[in-house]
Amino acid sequence: MSNADHVVASWLDGSDSANGLDNPAGPLFFGGVSAMEAAVDDMKENMISSAKLCATIDPRCGSCA
Repeated sequence: MSNADHVVASWLDGSDSANGLDNPAGPLFFGGVSAMEAAVDDMKENMISSAKLCATIDPRCGSCA
C-alpha cells in the first residue's frame, strides 16, 4: 500500500488526520460512507416529517401530501 493509499484509508476509517494531513472532508464524512448515509437519512426523515405536517395543516397541499 502506498503512502497515499494509507492516508486515504485512514481518513475513510474515521481518522481526522493521517501522516500529519488533515481529513479534507471534515467531520461529516468521518467513518466513510456510513456517516454520509446517516446524514442523508436524517435529512430524508426531516423532509417526510415536514410533508406530514403540511398535509395536516392544509389537506389541499398536494405537493406536500
